[in-house]
Amino acid sequence: MYRFIWILFLAMMPLFAYAQEEEYVEYVTKHKETIFSISRATGVKVNKILELNPGFTRTTKLKLGQIIKLPANSKVVEVQSSSTDYYVATPYDPLKGTKIPAQFVGDTLSGNQSGADDKVVMAFLLPLYAKESGFSEEEGITSERKIPAKAEQFMQFYEGALLALDSLKRSGMNVEYQIFDVGRGTELLAGYMAEINALNPDVIIGPVYEAQAKLLCDSLHNKSIPVVYPLSNRAGTLTGYENLLMVNISERNLAVEMATWLQGCMARESANVLCFNLGGIQRNIESYLSQSVTAIPGVVQYNWNRDIVADSNATLMKPLLRQDVENYIVVPVEDEASLSRVLPIFMLCKDEFNITVVGLPDWQTYNRLDLESYYKLNVTMLTYSYTDGASDSMKSFTNNFVKYFGDIPSNLACKGYDSALFFGNLAYKIGRGEGSEVLHGGCAEGLFSVFRFVPMNGGAIKENRALYSVTYGRDYRLKIYRIN
Repeated sequence: MYRFIWILFLAMMPLFAYAQEEEYVEYVTKHKETIFSISRATGVKVNKILELNPGFTRTTKLKLGQIIKLPANSKVVEVQSSSTDYYVATPYDPLKGTKIPAQFVGDTLSGNQSGADDKVVMAFLLPLYAKESGFSEEEGITSERKIPAKAEQFMQFYEGALLALDSLKRSGMNVEYQIFDVGRGTELLAGYMAEINALNPDVIIGPVYEAQAKLLCDSLHNKSIPVVYPLSNRAGTLTGYENLLMVNISERNLAVEMATWLQGCMARESANVLCFNLGGIQRNIESYLSQSVTAIPGVVQYNWNRDIVADSNATLMKPLLRQDVENYIVVPVEDEASLSRVLPIFMLCKDEFNITVVGLPDWQTYNRLDLESYYKLNVTMLTYSYTDGASDSMKSFTNNFVKYFGDIPSNLACKGYDSALFFGNLAYKIGRGEGSEVLHGGCAEGLFSVFRFVPMNGGAIKENRALYSVTYGRDYRLKIYRIN
């Protein structure tokens, strides 16, 4: 995938073209879009899309660039179709070799001077691999470069963070920031430490690798600076740093929280909980979840037989299900390919039993699975961050993201936005003696995420233990509840 990167030479791509009839507009499909994802992004009901597009069904596979009809009054269409050929020239930051959009350029940084009213200084330490993109300053801003595959997810997070910085500035906050492209190892970060200490930021977001986080915490002169560990759920050797905030709950504690939630379901609803064991070698989270769930009194188990077809597995599993209560089927699998093989088994049971399939947060990022099966199986995931494409906040965020970056935001972009916005505001409040309760067990919500930091298993590091229950309801509604 090619983009204008590092300089972030951005273009607003015309996604919609009006047809001559007033009743509808033509929408050009993007990579991996489905009828359901378009419905969620635009707010147009699936039935309405099918009505305007004879021959389509709920399971129609859309091709890249395919034209479908949408109502002319679609909210997203109204915003996006009003803009044409939008370009932003972007300055080059020679100190970091990182390109920053014009709207987001911070003031000249001179460190966090005491007495500066309403000012927050933020530092971002991300592996953007700018030099490996092949960008040359002499070639100017029109160079088109390919994002290295290893940088793609961090670039998405960075783009979301940039929109958050814009939001903070528009709210009236005097926010200054610096981007440090730290790569994969510790050498680049070590070279930046003198500059980071001189900057003395109010909050640091990143780095994303354990060795880098350890070096940063050991080398900071000001040990009270909150360091946000934004993407990993493995603490490793980092448990001794009390200023380190791990945004993703650890795998072991996620399994504990899921088991606690299931026990509550059993107590409230007399629910039947079944653990669907896939066998074979399990990843850490799969093993933790299996152990935690099977330790619950009354949980039944079914061992998947890989050698027989879905029909036969369903026949063997049905005697373990109950028709008088909700059946929660826990599937401790993180692999999308394996999940795609077992979901048909549950589909064969859903007409006889009320089924809720319980899975892991990564399931919401899978794109090879038919989203309709999630709804039919009442799929539920416990996660600290979600994206609801039908909500007004997501529509507004998507419109802004498309305006600046010419693409639909990913889950990582949403997390980048929430992280920068939440911790920027938190740093502002802490600097004024407020808001620290969220770092000591208090709960607060961002646009897409929820945060509640507590010490991790008796260590100094704090992890985010707040979670949502996100259910793709069998009534085709997305339901989100905070569970702790």
